[in-house]
Amino acid sequence: MHLLDLPLELLDQIFSDAVEDRTFKRVMRLRLVNSQFRCLTDEAIFSSRMLDDVAFDPEINLNCAEQHDSPWILYLRTYMGRRIYQERNEKTMRGQYRQVAEYLWVAGSKVFPGLTFDDCIYDLAGVTFFINSSLETSALLKSTSCKDSFSQPQLATLFLNAVVYMGLEPFAKALISEDANDYWQCPTVAASTKPCFRRLIEMASYRGHLGLVEHLVQVEKKMQHRTWSYMSASTASSILRYASIGGHLAVMEYALDNSNLLNEHLTSMTRRNLGTALSYTHSPDVYRRLAAILEQGLDPFETTTRDDVYSRLDLAARQGNTEMVRHLLRQDLCLNQPGAHTNAEPLPHKQG
Repeated sequence: MHLLDLPLELLDQIFSDAVEDRTFKRVMRLRLVNSQFRCLTDEAIFSSRMLDDVAFDPEINLNCAEQHDSPWILYLRTYMGRRIYQERNEKTMRGQYRQVAEYLWVAGSKVFPGLTFDDCIYDLAGVTFFINSSLETSALLKSTSCKDSFSQPQLATLFLNAVVYMGLEPFAKALISEDANDYWQCPTVAASTKPCFRRLIEMASYRGHLGLVEHLVQVEKKMQHRTWSYMSASTASSILRYASIGGHLAVMEYALDNSNLLNEHLTSMTRRNLGTALSYTHSPDVYRRLAAILEQGLDPFETTTRDDVYSRLDLAARQGNTEMVRHLLRQDLCLNQPGAHTNAEPLPHKQG
């Protein structure tokens, strides 16, 4: 018996619990020792052994791209697609997801003639890991009531995200305006926020849709009223991170060629993104360029902001610079008051 052949009510609980606490193996063991399902325990656990090697980090969000090809995510994505496909009540959350998948099938078939309804549902499940929190995903799995339905703006946002994820370029460009005053052409998505827009860029990068990445970067620059020809360091690092995980060299080269990372101040988040890209890339040229960016112009003792401190620690650790790591960690004040250890005299303690 395969894991996905267990009763649906049990699987809903297993997967929703696992999404919420990131400990799939523990949830499996707890759920499957229930006497009601004891006859299924041995076979189901045996068929899920491939999941035993998956490392779970409670600090990692469900939408962490590094997790997308793990056995755990592939199992969850397959199961979500199956549940969405089986849902017939259009007023539940899963039923609404199914409707969105039907719209995607109609629209996508005009771009990709061989696209199937199953493809749309599977990709829609993949989009979930980019735009939804763990609790929202859990609610989607457990939803049986019409009271938990999505609002129309939420569904419109889901559709737009799926269009970008699937690479339906003509529809994405029609929906996303380049007008700085009205960057959402789709009126029901007007309530969407700018962080959601960055997520679109990350999805397009992860999936390797270069044309969409170029379009979205131009839209973002107009939204931010940027007059420079280069994209921001934050945008470039996000593209590099997600494109490297997805293995899309052309997208990475675009981000490097159209940014000025060598001459911009890099925050700790930007450096972490670049560090991830450095770890995943298989291109010697891209690796060399990323390494040069991360190593350029750094005075490891110049820690004037909290971001600088963490960046120095991150860089020193990756380079195996034990002395620098020890130096930074020995400074009691450097993490609480970045830059304090650069003073000739220690800072006085505040009274009271």
